Amino acid sequence: MSLKPLTIKLPENYLEVAKAVAEHDGTTPSAMAAQAVMSYLLQRAAEAEAQWDTAGSARTQAEIEAERDARWAADAGRRPGNAA
Repeated sequence: MSLKPLTIKLPENYLEVAKAVAEHDGTTPSAMAAQAVMSYLLQRAAEAEAQWDTAGSARTQAEIEAERDARWAADAGRRPGNAA
């Protein structure tokens, strides 16, 4: 995946406001931007992991049910009166 250039039109006083907010928070505008990107990426990673866990849980549950059904079928075949 490659990143494409992005152009965003910002209000004229954006940089002044960003600097003031960053100074108030004890950081820099570039550090704030890096934090925002990192937060976004971590959120996406958490979402992907949750989807993967859900798929894994569903697959595991299906395997458990198939094993249970196989045991029930085997037990039914061993009961007296059932032709094996």
